[in-house]
Amino acid sequence: MPDFLSRASTVAPPEDVHDDIPCLALAEMANGLRTGRYTGTDTPEPVEFDDVVEPQQTDDYCVEMSPRVTRGTAKAFFRNEHHALYRRTPDGNQLVIPKSLRERVLTLELQATVAAHPGMNRMYYPMRKACSWPSMVTDIHTTITKCTTCAQNRLALRRKSTPLALFLATEPLTDLSVDIFGPITASKKGNRCILVFTDRFANFTKCGALRRSSAMSVA
Repeated sequence: MPDFLSRASTVAPPEDVHDDIPCLALAEMANGLRTGRYTGTDTPEPVEFDDVVEPQQTDDYCVEMSPRVTRGTAKAFFRNEHHALYRRTPDGNQLVIPKSLRERVLTLELQATVAAHPGMNRMYYPMRKACSWPSMVTDIHTTITKCTTCAQNRLALRRKSTPLALFLATEPLTDLSVDIFGPITASKKGNRCILVFTDRFANFTKCGALRRSSAMSVA
């Protein structure tokens, strides 16, 4: 399995990336912040909502936008009942992060164990649904470029990888492929999965019905 994962040729467009991975660094979303689920030596503190609102009042960008929001000339921005500055987008309302907190938010997003140093696109697309600042794309790119772990895992550096290929089957019943098909609509007996064995030499196939796809059921 590790060999397959390192050599699999896959292309996943950004829209196929699940929004809940990586989890965003806001306190109400990051359940693992206080349980040590970070790759660094220290567990960073989460970014609370109040931690963002107070620095917004003195942040240069937020202060510059405030008069425009009041006059209604910055239609993409608004303040909620807590006087927090947000930006409207088709993806939802983005909380504007002041400059003093940006590095902390980027650290929380990059080093979370559930994020696993996701790379540029997979880090940016989930983040943009909840937060924003003018140089967000550039800052994410700079953070990932300087990260040693990201550099070690970067697929572009693996120029000598070879696509995975199956070995040739030379005689019957020596090379078997096993897979589970399902879950599908339950049968009258409650079976929802089909265990499939295929002889790669003759394409002879045997199937077995299973109620569940657990290791015990397969065994």
